[in-house]
Amino acid sequence: MESNASKWLLGCGIGCGVLILILVIIAGFGFLCVKSTVEQFKDVEASLDTLEAVYGTAEEFCPQADGYIKPERIEIFLAVRDSTAPVRKELEETFGAISQGIDDGRDKKKSFWGVLGLVRKGMRLIPKIAEYYETRNRALMNYGMGQGEYYYIYVIAYYSWLKKSPGDGPKFRLMGNQNVYINYEKENKERKKEELSEIIKERESMMRRRANKMLLSMLRNQLEKLKEYQSLRSRSSWMRRLENEISALESDEERIPWQTGVPNEIEISLTPYRERLEASYNAMVNPIELGPENK
Repeated sequence: MESNASKWLLGCGIGCGVLILILVIIAGFGFLCVKSTVEQFKDVEASLDTLEAVYGTAEEFCPQADGYIKPERIEIFLAVRDSTAPVRKELEETFGAISQGIDDGRDKKKSFWGVLGLVRKGMRLIPKIAEYYETRNRALMNYGMGQGEYYYIYVIAYYSWLKKSPGDGPKFRLMGNQNVYINYEKENKERKKEELSEIIKERESMMRRRANKMLLSMLRNQLEKLKEYQSLRSRSSWMRRLENEISALESDEERIPWQTGVPNEIEISLTPYRERLEASYNAMVNPIELGPENK
């Protein structure tokens, strides 16, 4: 469990470089903060284990064979989003503060206390991410939805249907082995734009690959389930479209499911909830929505 918690810290932190800096600074004040954060991620692991014991892993989720998403499942998804809205708002504000601090540091030489303030914001970010996952896992269990179904609706509704960018997020590298690079001597605004463009490009590629891998398994499960039902076999056009989409996902690891247009079944299912889905999307928090890369 200790090693798993460490993976969550690295997967959810703001990059190894800043994480090391944080650890060095707080070492002077004691290790209680680190210990508390590790404990938080242990709680996240435990809540995820409970979810998976009931609903299976994310990749094991099977969407409805006929392609529709039942209204009650979308209602549950939105209820979970509502439950996590306060902590998502706090995360958005923290991401924004760190982004502003990095921008300020690039524009002018930052004092030691300015750097320390930025590090303190980073320290608050890591446990806040743990709180977000724990809150979401608890809401999923309370409302009766597995992590896989939540991820499925998230990707289909936001990326595939509403065309939200998988590259959405803060102005710094956030997940996995992507470090936050803070160079306080840089003053070239064009250089800043190039760096931000590269960060967004890297994030979009990562999130696309993650969504592809996860939902490819789900669509394969859906196809197998479709083949089992004699009453649905007559829907050969739907089966062919599903088979074609699976083939497209297999041939391009950065393809978003149904990125050229969702099937009518999904369109019909989601349309009554367009405004509520739009309102529940949080671009700044997007990079952590599908879980840490190292998990």
